[in-house]
Amino acid sequence: MTTLPDPARFAHVTDWVFDLDNTLYPH
Repeated sequence: MTTLPDPARFAHVTDWVFDLDNTLYPH
């Protein structure tokens, strides 16, 4: 088990937050 965050999981969360931000605050 690693203490570092999973890069793939981190990327998935980042994309989700980015998508959510675009949904709430469209540019």
